[in-house]
Order: sequence, then structure tokens, then C-alpha cells
Amino acid sequence: MTATIREQILQKFEDVMKGVVKAQAFNTDIGHEVYRSRRTFFEEELPAATLIDGPEVASRDNYGGDFCSMEVSIQILINEETDDTYSKIINSIVGEFRFAIEQEDSTFGGLADDTQYTGFTPVYPEEGLKTIAAEITYKIDYTTCGGDPYSVLNP
Repeated sequence: MTATIREQILQKFEDVMKGVVKAQAFNTDIGHEVYRSRRTFFEEELPAATLIDGPEVASRDNYGGDFCSMEVSIQILINEETDDTYSKIINSIVGEFRFAIEQEDSTFGGLADDTQYTGFTPVYPEEGLKTIAAEITYKIDYTTCGGDPYSVLNP
């Protein structure tokens, strides 16, 4: 059986993240180190980004479909020693990921109804440490045929 619509959307989202590399005119190569739902990294593995699919809520719509809304987050970890401020570094990298995702088709080829940026949270290192992080969050809405998570409902 093919992947669910949810999984297909996540795979396309991950593919966009992997495009955040210098060869595509970005200022970072973090796209070479993209993972799914990984929470722990060793210092030598950084920089890295991980795609975390979060909770989903669903309801039956007027067309007999299941309207689903899932949370997705990108967690970015960077181990950086620089003269720039941590804020400047994280804001730049978050901007690059946002640009890549938000310039993409928000329906991921008709799989989703919409993709919406919902915010980001920077995490700065404690004294003596140099790992900085950010979590970027999105809400992705999509509709499947009622009781069939493998088929998109096209009203």
C-alpha cells in the first residue's frame, strides 16, 4: 500500500528542507544533514535539522471528508564559534528555511489544503557552551476521503 497523505506531505516537506544548501544559493549546507524525528545529536554531527511531525486534529467536513490539521516543526541545531551574535546566526538560518518552505507550493502538489508558518523559538547556549538552536513551527491542513487516509478529497 502507498504512504498515507500525511506521510506524503511530510516527505515533500523534508525534500524542501534538504534543498537548503549553498549549491541552491543559500548561505548554509544544513540541508545535507536533515533527519526525521531525531531529537539527540552529538556535537560533531552539527549543524543539523530534524523534521518533527506533531499532533493532528481532525473533523468530518460537509463533503464527507476528514479535515485534518497537523503541527510540524523543524528543529535546527548549530555548533558555532563566531564573532557574530547568536541571534544574528539563528535569525539568518531560520530565514533561509522559511524562505525555502514558504516559496514552495503550499499544497505540496495538491496533497494539502494549505501550509501556514506559525512561529519560531530561538534557544541560546548557556555560558561556556556554543550550541544554538531554533524550532520553526507550521500548521498543515489537508483533507482525505472519509475513513481513507490514503486518498485526497477533491471537493
